[in-house]
Amino acid sequence: MKKRHGVSSQRGMASIVITMVTMVVISLIVLGFAVVSRREARQSLDQLQSTQAFYAAETGVEDARKAIKTQIAAGLPVPDKTNCTTNDPGVTLYPTGNAMQVDSASNISYTCLQVDPSPESLEFDGVDGDSTVIPLTAASGSIRRVEITWTPTSTTGNPSVCPSDITDKFSPQSGTNAWQCGYGVLRVDVVPTDGALTRANLSTGSYGGFFQPVNYSATGSDNYAGNTGTPRLVAANCNTASYGSCKAIIDQLPGSTSASVRVSSMYQTSNVKVVAYNNNGVGGSPISLNGVQAKVDVTGKASDVLRRIQVRLPLVQTNTLFPGSAITSNGSICKRFETAPSYLSIPVIADADSSNAMCQPTTQGSL
Repeated sequence: MKKRHGVSSQRGMASIVITMVTMVVISLIVLGFAVVSRREARQSLDQLQSTQAFYAAETGVEDARKAIKTQIAAGLPVPDKTNCTTNDPGVTLYPTGNAMQVDSASNISYTCLQVDPSPESLEFDGVDGDSTVIPLTAASGSIRRVEITWTPTSTTGNPSVCPSDITDKFSPQSGTNAWQCGYGVLRVDVVPTDGALTRANLSTGSYGGFFQPVNYSATGSDNYAGNTGTPRLVAANCNTASYGSCKAIIDQLPGSTSASVRVSSMYQTSNVKVVAYNNNGVGGSPISLNGVQAKVDVTGKASDVLRRIQVRLPLVQTNTLFPGSAITSNGSICKRFETAPSYLSIPVIADADSSNAMCQPTTQGSL
């Protein structure tokens, strides 16, 4: 029987083509898996090294914190550190060189440590209804304008439902008519402290205002005019389209070199930032502020991965050095009052502490 060589050769060629195509497809699949596996391995390594670099940066922060505490305990001013790896001339306080190594065997260290004890802004997290008192001391020049911005620490409210006008009636904390706005109302008190702190000066030289977020465009600015007898209610400049920030501006300050600012956030806990300027109006360069916070900037490194963090370290415990209340007591304080002599008075109760001078009757029978 006669063989058909043409058909056999065509079948062989088809088998070779199919085999080659299959091998190419399988090779591409294997190569793809290899690339994906390598990428995932690299991502896992990068994540690990990123975490190591972050902790290396935190080590730098803690080293700076220890150095600052040592300086404060010795009653000495906290110096600048403007160079990454060396101290400024005449300073030996901060770690340098090998002291910045965290794990030399694994190539983990912090490669840059900078400390600014006079930052151009002061930042406070978690400001609530309890007062936070912030002393402002200008490193140079005088304070003529203070700008305060605040952002909510949570998104429990709706920024678009802030009040549409300014009224002197605030909403209750809870209930049907509770405050729904996503931003807190910021109370701000400003007292210049570089002059004589007499009763008369404090009475006429203090500013008090409530900055209320609104859902319309507002400047958020109010001029300092001393104590008018009634705290002002001002529309704050807020981004009500999203969870941005609100701004309060106290302008036309008398040009003090130091002042105390007391802030509290009603309805919502807020993160607050304070900046002071040497000019009125808008613009200008912020003033460096001494003695409250140090801005620490650290870059951590693990192999070829870098992480940079910035933190604020307190140079003074503001809420203990500058309390928000006039009297703080660990025990009870006896309170007594009368509306008119011998008419409606509260006498000393029988079980009152006779050793407490505040519970002793006066000659008029009241304290």
